[in-house]
Amino acid sequence: MEKESQQSFLKSREHTYRELADLLISEGCLPEVQQVLDLLKEEAYFEFVRRDAQEADTLKGRVDRTPVEAEWEKRYRQIADLVTAIGTVALGEAFTAESMLATLRRQYTLVHIASHFQFRPGNETDSFLLLGDGKHLTLSKIKTLPNVFDGVELLTLSACNTAMGDTRGDGKEVEGFGVLAQRLGANAVVASLWPVADESTKLLMQEFYRLRQAKAGTSKAEALCQAQLELLHGGKKSYAHPYYWALFILIGNWL
Repeated sequence: MEKESQQSFLKSREHTYRELADLLISEGCLPEVQQVLDLLKEEAYFEFVRRDAQEADTLKGRVDRTPVEAEWEKRYRQIADLVTAIGTVALGEAFTAESMLATLRRQYTLVHIASHFQFRPGNETDSFLLLGDGKHLTLSKIKTLPNVFDGVELLTLSACNTAMGDTRGDGKEVEGFGVLAQRLGANAVVASLWPVADESTKLLMQEFYRLRQAKAGTSKAEALCQAQLELLHGGKKSYAHPYYWALFILIGNWL
């Protein structure tokens, strides 16, 4: 294949590679990022070449891999197993109600939702999670999904006001997203009490997950507490104010 055609093909896969890189970075797998992307590009390119050859001469049947291709495939499959173990990521327009529910049906033990959440005091119909396609998933709709978070050991809702609840005009309680999610199956939920700041929240969440991975047996409560203390006493003095770290609480099982 000519170099121009190869570049065109790899460019068409750029969005997929970018999402995969974001996933690995979020999981702290920095050394694997470049390795996985390189392997995926090589494998995808080999498949493209093979398919092009087959279409050009169907009488030849299956096109065998060369020894180099076979070695790349072996390594690719090994890394693919790692990616599968890490989980699924849905960014931008890929984060829809359908994709979220499909992912939840796979019963991952860790789920992180970072989209915008709008809480309207006293009104669960106007309180909603903003999806990547611009649609709203309301609290009233979520309530109709029995055990939708079943199997989730830790659900992190790092959007604004996800722990907030209120009462309606008739005195009936309106549950916040965090409390509702726990009632619908999540074992534990990290949620927020007020609007989040993007950069400080990113740092806090990275430290929270790093602590959980660094030492086996570290409880959710301990990891969250230490991550908050890192923002309080860490090098980023601009994030020492409680506004940036005290908003996150743990609902449910603290272990």
